[in-house]
Amino acid sequence: MSSRFLLGVVTALALIAPAAVRAGQGKGKAAAAGGTATGQFTVNGKSATLTSAAAKTTPDSFDSSKTGYTLILSDVKGLPDKYGSVDKVAAGTLHYIQLTVGHDRSVYGAILRHSGFKDQVMTSAGNIKLDVQTFGPDVLAGKAYMAPRTADGQTYQFTATFKAPIEKEK
Repeated sequence: MSSRFLLGVVTALALIAPAAVRAGQGKGKAAAAGGTATGQFTVNGKSATLTSAAAKTTPDSFDSSKTGYTLILSDVKGLPDKYGSVDKVAAGTLHYIQLTVGHDRSVYGAILRHSGFKDQVMTSAGNIKLDVQTFGPDVLAGKAYMAPRTADGQTYQFTATFKAPIEKEK
């Protein structure tokens, strides 16, 4: 395993709860305008249709002097105040994928929240693909996907095309 892969996993784990809430609670113009996504997020045979995309700038995980992004693909339009609510995920009314994207256009890690997971959450690094059409500074657009994967007896995958206005870091 490479140290970059391991650092991606550690980064994804460290960001599970607080980053999802912060990303969804942004009050900027980009968050209000929202973005769009078209795709599916399937866990253990339960599918959610992805319809919304949001992005914000963050310091790159490997070089803080460079700009990275947090990209959220969800089945909820816009960003509700309590985005990432564990109760909503457990109830099956919210499903989302949070990607940490580096300045080099690679996905460093992901937090996957879906009611189909045993604990409603799975982290992943190293197996998510990102085909970029637009990479900032105002919009993040392209396709993000993961081939079917099985871990801890759970099978999951996603694919989404998206266009997300970027909320600037404050």
